[in-house]
This record gives sequence, C-alpha cells and structure tokens, in this order.
Amino acid sequence: TISVSTLRQYGKKYGAYIPKLDRSRAKLYLMSEVPGESINWIDFLENVAQEYHLSSIQTETLIHLFPSSQEFISISEVVQKLLSSTSAIRGRLTNIFRKFETKNPDLFESRKGSKLEALQLFLSSQYVNLDISQTLEDDELEVGEKLQEWSFETPTVDRYGEIIDSKTYTAFYFTEILADGISLEMVAISGGTFTMGSPESEKESTDSERPQHDVTVPPFFMGKYPVTQGQWKAIASRTDLKVELDLKPDPSRFKKAYKGIDRWQRPVEWVNWFQAVEFCKRLSKLTGRKYRLPSEAEWEYACRAGTTTPFYFGETITTKLVNYDGNYTYGDGPKGEYRQQTTPVGQFPANAFGLYDMHGNVYEWCADDWHSNYTVVPNNGDPWPPKKQNTTKSSKKVLRGGSWFFNPRRCRSANRLNYFSDEAVSYDIGFRLVSFPPRALK
Repeated sequence: TISVSTLRQYGKKYGAYIPKLDRSRAKLYLMSEVPGESINWIDFLENVAQEYHLSSIQTETLIHLFPSSQEFISISEVVQKLLSSTSAIRGRLTNIFRKFETKNPDLFESRKGSKLEALQLFLSSQYVNLDISQTLEDDELEVGEKLQEWSFETPTVDRYGEIIDSKTYTAFYFTEILADGISLEMVAISGGTFTMGSPESEKESTDSERPQHDVTVPPFFMGKYPVTQGQWKAIASRTDLKVELDLKPDPSRFKKAYKGIDRWQRPVEWVNWFQAVEFCKRLSKLTGRKYRLPSEAEWEYACRAGTTTPFYFGETITTKLVNYDGNYTYGDGPKGEYRQQTTPVGQFPANAFGLYDMHGNVYEWCADDWHSNYTVVPNNGDPWPPKKQNTTKSSKKVLRGGSWFFNPRRCRSANRLNYFSDEAVSYDIGFRLVSFPPRALK
C-alpha cells in the first residue's frame, strides 16, 4: 500500500497511466489515455499550487508560465503546452521549483540542469494521475508489486504468410503469486477507441461480426497468457477460497509434457463458463483485486492491438505463428502443421500489446451473453447485460480466438462463437483474465 503522492512521485515506475521521459530527445509523451477527456486547466494549476503551498504571486506566475485560452483542454493539449514553454522564463521558476523539489527530491534530482523540464515532467505527472486520485475514497492505492517492463518482437506477414517486417515493442506488467512456483502475469493495456467487428470485404467473415462500430475501452490489465493448468490447479485446489462452486484441480485432457516443456504450462481446458467465473472470484478473494472474464469488446481490442487486418500478424497466419489446424488455409496463406493438441503458452510471438496466444491454441470465454449481431451493443467496453436475471442457469456465452482444433478463419480477431455456459465438453476451450487499475477490491 502506497500513498497517491508517492505514486505520483515515482510515477514512471508504475505503468501505463504515467508519462515517460524519452531522455534521448528530452521530450515528454503519454503512454496511454487516462479516464476523463479534459479538466479545467486553471483549476488544475491552482490545486497543484495549493497542495504545494505556493504563494499567490507564485501561483499567478505558474499560471502565466503555462497559459491557456481555453477553459478546458485535453490531455494531448496539456502535454503540448508543457513541451512548448520557452526557455526564456527559466529564471522565474527558481522559487516554484524549490517548493516542488522539497517534496519530490527523487523526481527532480536528475533534472537540476533544466528547471523548466523538471517542472514540465512534474506537472504532467500530476495531471495524468488526477483522475485516478479522484476515484479514491482515501489517499491510498493497492498496487501490489511494481510494474515490470519487458520488450518483445511482433512480426508482420504478407498475404502469403511470409514475414515482411518485425517490430520491437515494450509493455508493462505485474506479477501475482498464486502458489509456490506458480505466478500470473497481468499486462497493462492502455485505453482507446477502436472499430469492432469486420467489414463485408473480410474473407470468411460473417454477419454476426457486423455492423462494425466504434467502442471506447478504458485501461485494464489482461493476462499475458491464457490461464494455464498450473495456475488453475493452484486456485482450484484452494477449497478455503470457494465462493459458489467446487472446482476440479485437474480437468484438462492434455496431461503430458510437450517437447520437454512441463504440461502445467499448457492452457487449462475442459472448463465451462461458470467454472471460469468461480476461478475469477476465488482469485479476487485471494488477492484483493477484482478479476473477471473480459468483455467481448475488451477481448477484441486487446487482440487487435491497434491493427485492422484479419489477424494481428497481418492478412493471414501460418502454423509457425499460431497453433491451429494447418490442413486449412486462410486467403493465400500456406498449409502447415496440425499439432492436434494444445501447446504450452507463449510458444508463438506476442501481439503489439504483449499478449500471447490470442489467436489459436484454446478458445477463450468472454463475460458476455451471446447476441447474434452488433445491431444494439454497448460502446463503452462493458459486457452485454445478461439476458436472464438468474445467472446460475445455462445461457449462451461468447467464445473468442479460435483453437488448435479449428481452421484459421476461426482465429480471426473479429471471429465470434457461442457455447452454453454450463457445458465443458470440449478440450479446446479455456479462458483469460482481466483486472482493473488501480483500486483495491471493495
């Protein structure tokens, strides 16, 4: 547990809400949007000045240093304003700088050569975290472990499945310890707006994926991988965490090692929707953080990772990139291997968000009830409300992502399938978790 002020002070270490300094160019950029499009700029500056006990003259100076002709301005405008201030005013910053520096020595230590740059970074960190702090009932956040950063490569293929490009991306995640030797990695997914569904021109698409529509998704965390057999066993074995249902510790069909890799790294399968929800509830109870299944919108947004092509790798896929039935092809892609089983998670490249196995391996349960198309759909990323008030009874739920058992068209980012929530008669259905920053479970 740390205070909001401490989180602000060391904000760069805590992930996607926080601006990051590109020291090679000494520029500030935002790693993601944050909840709330804009705020009153003058009120924001005055609140910062009050918190740091600036005098009325110093407050007026601060406002004059960063003026705005608009009462409300957006996040991008805030950053641009902080970047465009001239160096001619540096000498007037000394007293203000010292007041901020007193409470934020570590943040300012490396910026002593440029008071203006330090103040820009500080104000931007204050601004970006404003909406977060306003959601809290007190001055504390439950953030668990610090976010860790890692880099990875994501390839792009042409219509024939040949790799034509590969880019290096960086993402942030935190680690949840489930049991001895068993952990869960949750990747920070920045919020944004995307077009959900497929156009009629997309090969082998269906009407259930239409009409296309824009959805705005708030930031969230998503499992780097589908839930593994090892993770499932760690939680399912904990009868002390039971909320509603008993869970079998080892329901999966595939119980052997794969090419020397421990079988517990395979994704769990043969799990119905209710059992997946029970897992989420137990994990929430164990960790104090809210875990659930993703909504359809969250899942597709995370899968696409900024792409609009049928797959996040491009126009087609190959079995070198995805585990599916390689006897079948998509578009002009080639035939390939049919493994006839799940593969341990993380064996194929991640998408640009740092998520693995979003195409193929196992289908993944979503929170939503099934609807046959997108004629009426939430546009805020939330799951569709249940059709039945009694959620303990069977209903059709959404599956996403395709699997090792099916052809590549089923692995498309927009593809949808439905299955009854109380049935688990398939060895190619698993699930993936989402969680939400930054509050503790209430």
